[in-house]
Amino acid sequence: MLSLTREELLDLYWNRNLSTYKIAKKYGVHHHAIQYWMNKFSIPQRAKVKKPNLKMSLDIAYILGVLLGDGYVSAYHVRLNTSEKVFAESFAMALRNIRLNPSIKLYLRHEKREGWKETNYFCTCGCSKMFCDWLRTLSLSEIEKKVSSKKEYIIAFIRGFYESEGCIGYATKNEQKYLRLLIFNTNKKLLEMVRRLCNDLGYHFGLWEKRVYHPKRKRQYVLGKYGKRAFLFLKQINPCVKRGIVL
Repeated sequence: MLSLTREELLDLYWNRNLSTYKIAKKYGVHHHAIQYWMNKFSIPQRAKVKKPNLKMSLDIAYILGVLLGDGYVSAYHVRLNTSEKVFAESFAMALRNIRLNPSIKLYLRHEKREGWKETNYFCTCGCSKMFCDWLRTLSLSEIEKKVSSKKEYIIAFIRGFYESEGCIGYATKNEQKYLRLLIFNTNKKLLEMVRRLCNDLGYHFGLWEKRVYHPKRKRQYVLGKYGKRAFLFLKQINPCVKRGIVL
């Protein structure tokens, strides 16, 4: 028979952070006996946390692309703030597929553009210390190696990065209108990596530094593609936002 007081069991489980299985092994009983006394003593149990699936997949590739763009990573959370609901839902689905149990919340923010303007944005948030710790161990070269292992991973990664950092529009030259696709970032090495991945798909992007007029602003770099090849690139990566009117 188990001879443990409530205080002793509480100390083992909460202060020493032992699982019911480890406590049972320590005292030579079945873990069901520990569960019985936990319930009898009304000791609250820790929530069961599912481990994220960190095996390389289309979802992991897409998540990496988003997080290297507009995403945010802290010690315990990954977040994406976007005004596009479909983008928030797409990111949430990928997080859910790797067991991060995300939530989507709607917020109201104020922006000073030609006077005060109220705009809504969606925040997609997933919680996993294990995922965040794993992500921080990855260098750009390691991410490139993982993503470039399959063509499908490259497409998923670029789709996530484009949805975060890209834009689509039209430009005019010599009275001719043509499609213009641009991807912006302040990290030149990151854009060089994305450029190599695009090359692997057969799309050769130009890379240049954008002129910045404010001395305190960071340097910004641009990947650019124009015309029919830009249309074919969009058609292949099939983004959920910033599709223009061409797809």
